[in-house]
Amino acid sequence: LVVMHTLACFWFLIGYHQDGWSAALRDADLVHRYFDSLNWSLSHMLGHSSVVPGTNGERIYATFTILVSLALASMLIGSTLEAWQNSADFSHDLTGQRSVLRGIVMRYNIPLELDMQVRQYLEGQTLVRENINREAKLMKLLPHWLLRELFHQLRGTACSRHPLFHLLSAKNSMFIRHVCCDAMADHHTLPAEVVFNAGDACTVMRSVTGEGVLKYLHRDELGSEERSAFTVNRSLDLEQSKRTIRFTPSSEGSVSSGKWDDSSAKVEPGQFLSEAAIWTLWETCGMCVSTSWSNLLLFAAEEFQNVLTQYPEMHWIVVLYARQFILLLNKTPVSDMLTPPSINEWDLEAVDACNSEEQALPWEDELPLHIHVDVVKAAVNLSQVIASEGLDENRPHHGFTIIVGDESRLASCGRAGFNPFQGHDIRLVNHEGDMDKDVFDTLRRNAFHGDGA
Repeated sequence: LVVMHTLACFWFLIGYHQDGWSAALRDADLVHRYFDSLNWSLSHMLGHSSVVPGTNGERIYATFTILVSLALASMLIGSTLEAWQNSADFSHDLTGQRSVLRGIVMRYNIPLELDMQVRQYLEGQTLVRENINREAKLMKLLPHWLLRELFHQLRGTACSRHPLFHLLSAKNSMFIRHVCCDAMADHHTLPAEVVFNAGDACTVMRSVTGEGVLKYLHRDELGSEERSAFTVNRSLDLEQSKRTIRFTPSSEGSVSSGKWDDSSAKVEPGQFLSEAAIWTLWETCGMCVSTSWSNLLLFAAEEFQNVLTQYPEMHWIVVLYARQFILLLNKTPVSDMLTPPSINEWDLEAVDACNSEEQALPWEDELPLHIHVDVVKAAVNLSQVIASEGLDENRPHHGFTIIVGDESRLASCGRAGFNPFQGHDIRLVNHEGDMDKDVFDTLRRNAFHGDGA
């Protein structure tokens, strides 16, 4: 606009004489003369003007104005294209990605093998990224409660293949829906993609869903880090439209193709990798490679913990299972492929881990005066024994409540066939302030045996 204003002012001055184009505007006011001149300068941006130069000076100036207008138009178009390119999504610009990669390879002298791996990975991701982004945009349109139902349908089957999550699903299906939505994520791998290397810090548990094949090789088979490097070469079978891979040694002593095929373990759907990352700090113990297009389900440790703390009952079950898992982990060779412990037979060593040392009651100072601390400790011990050893009918208990209060008022309470306050003189706390085991056995056989007790 500043340039057009300047051109308009000089155009008026050049034509402001007896034979000039503005001679007819001498009697017009200033606003009329200015906007006629501005209209002439702006019209040159379109290449046409209603005012025809009448003198040589006007013709020379008009030609100069056309050249300036062409330069301004070119700058405007160029800046607009640049702004559009900068605003475009770089993740969809395969040409731009190749150009940037080419510059990095030349600048930092990247090996050809690594250059090919990065290039082929970018090409493969371009094929699936569009669908992934469209699905992500769709998910943002749905309310959270509907997302839980949708993700439960998408991920619930794979999740229930794990014995712990199968149990938790039977206990509280809403908890599993919450986990499927907030603590799990999908990951798509390409043929010959290295999912993780030996020694990587790991915070997720992985599982194969649907079609796809993963191969896992323990670090004992890989050898040292210096000897474990290998090059992954991809070849595309155009007739079958199927990607295959082969492994080629990159240095002496590295993993050979035959050794990889003979020693590696195939990860089937329903198997879980690096489950220990959910329960403890973990570093991967081997290398995992995808041998085809695969869909993985990721269980994130931190997100799972955030969901779990919102469900106290589920939290306690998971704590018991985690102790079983750590106990099993300490007894078996360290590996990312570890069969989960059975949930039908609890190892007492893990269950009783919390009873190794007597802990003080954190709210002992807040107890009312009519409730003795020994009574509370006995009730807590009773609950721990029931939780760890179960009941006499050898089935999971349905829960129970311990009421501490005035025995004369409690005498009329309870609808069960056994009421210790109606004709029974039994005391759970003995004279030493400890829990009487004989009384506990009586309560377990009677008071806690049937519904309503």
